[in-house]
Amino acid sequence: MPAPQANATSRAELFRSQAPFNQIRNAVYHLIQFIQEQQIDAVEGLRRMGRDIARTFARYWTPEANDLTDVVAEIYRTVTGSKVKAEVTGDTVRVVDKKCRLCKYQQEGVDVAGCEIIASLVAEFTAQCQAQGLLSKRLESLGVEESRTRGDRQCVHIYRVLTE
Repeated sequence: MPAPQANATSRAELFRSQAPFNQIRNAVYHLIQFIQEQQIDAVEGLRRMGRDIARTFARYWTPEANDLTDVVAEIYRTVTGSKVKAEVTGDTVRVVDKKCRLCKYQQEGVDVAGCEIIASLVAEFTAQCQAQGLLSKRLESLGVEESRTRGDRQCVHIYRVLTE
């Protein structure tokens, strides 16, 4: 009897499938603990993951909006399913996500926000859009100011606007 064939699913098909975010969130909590046990900087590890995901994701989808705050909102909505509020003050963007899917619950023993992945993903995504000529500006993630994982009411990501 021949071995069963695995379904060949492309990354583009995975994007369209809207895989359940709950499973990703649960894995992130375990991943953070694993990274910390290895005595690796968990924040930088999550940020690197976010950048890598954005580079791959940008090959299969780019936002339709061309205004930076609209692009940010579209990335959050499309990639994470979150409806966010982006506030721009000078060269700083503050994004408030009241229902962050990676930080749904406070986690005992986890002091690193899972949404560090999202913050770096969004920043790298804007860099990819700028490189493709879709945006004149990009964002640099300054980190997660508030996180539901750490017991805050919402997640807040801070970015700096860069034009180079």
